Amino acid sequence: MSRKAHQLELRRAALRRRSGIERLEWQGDLQEIEGVFAGVDRGLSVLRGAATPPVLLAGGLLATLLLGRRRSGKLLLAGLGLAAQLVRRSR
Repeated sequence: MSRKAHQLELRRAALRRRSGIERLEWQGDLQEIEGVFAGVDRGLSVLRGAATPPVLLAGGLLATLLLGRRRSGKLLLAGLGLAAQLVRRSR
């Protein structure tokens, strides 16, 4: 084997080792991220199960009482305006 080929082979082996180490580091990071999202997913699942029409209505009434009629009206109009814009963009 020529000297140049030997150097290339050593370099290739070093790169493969480094790649393996980085792959393990990425795997650990991804497992952390998946753990965070798994908690969020469980929380959303619970909310989806609890979000029945009576609960949503009670939540809306409570928000109206806490914010006051004027502020909740402004928020409602802003939300409807945003929804209308989203509908227009999706067409």
